[in-house]
Formats: sequence, C-alpha cells, structure tokens
Amino acid sequence: MEKTGFRLYLLFVLSYFLHLPARIPALGVIRSDFVLMAAILATIVVGAKDQAQEMNFQERSTRILWYLVLYILCTLPFVTWPGSVLHSGIPDFSKVVVFYFFTIYLVNTESKLKVFVAVVIGAQLFRVAEPLYLHLTQGYWGDFTTMEPGVYLTRLSGAPHDVVNPNGLAFVIVAIVPFLHYFLMRRTFFHRLVYLGLLSVLMYALLLTESRTGLVGLMIVLLMIISKSRYKALGILIVISALLIVPLSMSKLQRDRYLSTVDYHVPGGATSEGRISGLIRDFKVGLERPIIGHGMGTSEEANFNVAGVGQPSHDLFTEAFQELGFCGLFIVLLYIASVFRNLKAAGQIVGRSWIENNSGLARMTYALQAWASMYLVTSLATYGLSTYGWYLIGGLAVVVRRLVEEQGTTQTVSPEKEADESPFGAQPEIDFLEPDQGLEPWRHDS
Repeated sequence: MEKTGFRLYLLFVLSYFLHLPARIPALGVIRSDFVLMAAILATIVVGAKDQAQEMNFQERSTRILWYLVLYILCTLPFVTWPGSVLHSGIPDFSKVVVFYFFTIYLVNTESKLKVFVAVVIGAQLFRVAEPLYLHLTQGYWGDFTTMEPGVYLTRLSGAPHDVVNPNGLAFVIVAIVPFLHYFLMRRTFFHRLVYLGLLSVLMYALLLTESRTGLVGLMIVLLMIISKSRYKALGILIVISALLIVPLSMSKLQRDRYLSTVDYHVPGGATSEGRISGLIRDFKVGLERPIIGHGMGTSEEANFNVAGVGQPSHDLFTEAFQELGFCGLFIVLLYIASVFRNLKAAGQIVGRSWIENNSGLARMTYALQAWASMYLVTSLATYGLSTYGWYLIGGLAVVVRRLVEEQGTTQTVSPEKEADESPFGAQPEIDFLEPDQGLEPWRHDS
C-alpha cells in the first residue's frame, strides 16, 4: 500500500502542477485531484497507521499544522463569510496542505526523495518551458503591467492552461535554481553544460516576467549559494558582472521596471509605492475582525467589501491576519519557525559530518535552505496561505532532517537546539563551482 500511495502522490503532483484537469476536461468533471487525494489518504490510513500516529505526536511541524486545521474548522461559524470558506477556502487550502502530510508519510527513503524531487522539479521546468516556447514561436506573453498612463509593458505569465501569473512564474523559476545548482553543477563537463544551458533559459524567462520580487528572490538564492562556497569572492564577482551586463540587453521600459523597486520616480514606480500603501490598507481591513479573521480564503472578498479593492493581500502575513486573525497568524508564524528549526537541525548535522554524510542529502539540505530563505523574504510581497510553497518546503524539511539523523550522524541534533553559528547551524564551505568536492555520489536505498 505504501508504494501505491507514493505512486499516486507522484501522479497528484503532476496533476496539480501541470493542471491536468484544465487540459483534459473529463478529469475536471470528476474532480480528479480530490479523487487522488482521497485515494492517497486511504493508502496512508490502511498501510501506515502506526507510522502516521508516531509522526503526529512527535513532529512539531505536524502538530502545529493540525492546530491550524482545527482552528479553521472551529472558527468557521464565527467568521464573516462562512459560505465562502466552505465553498472555496477550505477546498483550496486542503489541496495544498496535503503536500506536507503526504510528503512526510510517503517520502520516507532516499530513493523516494530523489524520485519525488525529480518529478517536482521536472514539472516546474515544464511550467517554465511551455510559456517560453509559446512566446518564442507565437509571441505569447499572457499579461502586462501599466508603467504610466497609456504605456504598457508586456510580461510573460504561465501558459494558457496554467493559473500562475508573472510573479508566480518568477517564483517557480527561482525555486528551481538551487536544486539545479546543487545537483547538476558536478565535476563532469556534461553536467555543467546541462546546468549552464538550463540556467541561461531560466534567467531569460525570468527577465521576461519583469518580476521585481522574483529578482529579489534570485538574489537571496545566490547569496545563500555563495555563503556556502569556498570561492565567495568569485561568486560575488559573477553576480556583480551579471548585474552590470544584463541591463544592457534590456529595453528602457524593462530597465525602468526593475529600477522602480528602489526609485519610485521612474515609470512603474507607482506600483512599487502602491505595495506599501496596500500593506497598510490590508492591515486595516484585518482590524475589522482582528481576533479570528474574516475566514479562510476570503482575503480578496474582505478587501473588496471593506476597502473596495478586489484583490487578495499581496503579503502572506497580512493575508493570514485578514483571514485568520491574530490567533491564526500566530499559528502560521509558529509553523514557519518550525520549518526553519528542521532545516537548522539538518544543517547542523550536515555541517558536523558532511564528508561522511550522504551527499544527496547534503545537497538537498542546502537547496531547501536557499528555497526557504527566498520564500520567507518574498512572502512579504506575495500571498501564499493557500498555495503549496510552505507546505511542500515544510514536508521536505521534515524528511531531510529525519534522513540525515538516521544515516549521516552519530549524534542527533534536536530541532530546538540553538545554533552557535549561522541560522541554519554550522555548515561547511563548499566549492561554488564544484559542490561535489569531498562528497560521495548519491547512495540509493534498496
């Protein structure tokens, strides 16, 4: 049953990220994603009762998420729009929170972790390649932004069957980068060639999204990679060179778009300034129901009815405040903190025994740390309570921490133990260009 559940989970991942129900109408009619979720849950209940019970009681992140689920259900009668919560809030939330639970229950060996991450990254690469192909062959863009009255800048968004907007596509691109770096930037010429080729395509697609937040996220990822490199000066030099050279290939509107991140006086600066005023507005909307919030998934509805703006809060934390109130926001913050505790624990273990530790798990730890750091910063400028990001990162953090404790150490480090050095614990410096150095190949489980 466990193998069946894992295979169904891989199918669910492909269906969710590639939006198969939208591509195949028959799947949409039967609500295939929910059918898969029910089938996966059945395999867990039937085949892994003991394991699930142990995880529920011992894993801090799991307990906190259960508290969040119970909080949403218990406050349902008291929120502003319980009908909206039942109609869309809870269904949308259930489709993403399962990424955490399914991951910790079903991805329980190195070989499964390798296959799972390969499927996730492969699906995300397809999500980038499809709109880019349509752009190059058919002139597809998918979205635009207003730079100033009468002046518009086209932006690349997800493909027609994908729901991701330009910023969302940028986050998909940036999340792929650390995994490609740590798993493809190897000693062989072929792996480096593939890595550089994919990286070039991803960076081109990122520029087409015109996403300022995506660019900030990329800087966070690069800083995380460089911080673990033996050649920090070389890494910084490469980044500075790219920042000086790439703008030369941009149009004036594109340069103004990115300059507006720090200069509100250039065309497009009004949208950046609007983010600040938007946060203040969103907070005031949340103050209408400060204790338990307006209801899960009702941020857009609350903004429309209270402030007359029909869009959800573009900040994870004000979004959580609006929908769940101070009590729910506190639970969300506890969960995010638990994710970083797990990553810190894994980083401490890898840092103390990294040569002996499994190299695949070491790379996975570094990639997840970069992804989580990027996601934390970009969460200040995008919604995410009902998106998969934090739940998938949290599930993978639990799996990686558990596997490095089991296979790579002689001394287990508790997630609650404070790190003496970096926020992620003591870690080795690795070669920016050759992260394999001193590491063994990925060992497969039998």
